[in-house]
Amino acid sequence: MERFIQGIHYELSNSAQEFITKKLQKLEFLKEDITDFKMNVLHEKNGYTVKIDTHTKWGGNAHFECGSSKLYKAISQAVDKTAKKIKKEKEKIAEHK
Repeated sequence: MERFIQGIHYELSNSAQEFITKKLQKLEFLKEDITDFKMNVLHEKNGYTVKIDTHTKWGGNAHFECGSSKLYKAISQAVDKTAKKIKKEKEKIAEHK
């Protein structure tokens, strides 16, 4: 899985990068299925927006966006949504085989 994590209008601190790395461990069981993972963290006037784009080995693309006034909450929500959606897709594909 190729990872690309970027802050837009915001420089990610070391603690934020460590938190993201820790949260991405939730996706470790899916690392064989995710080919590309891109996360953008946007800092805006009203808070933070986290956008995640993923590409899977079966050709699926998924885009997630979560916003919150708190950075860590936005990151958590976005990663949780990603893990849930890709796991669900993987289960559907396994059922059809």
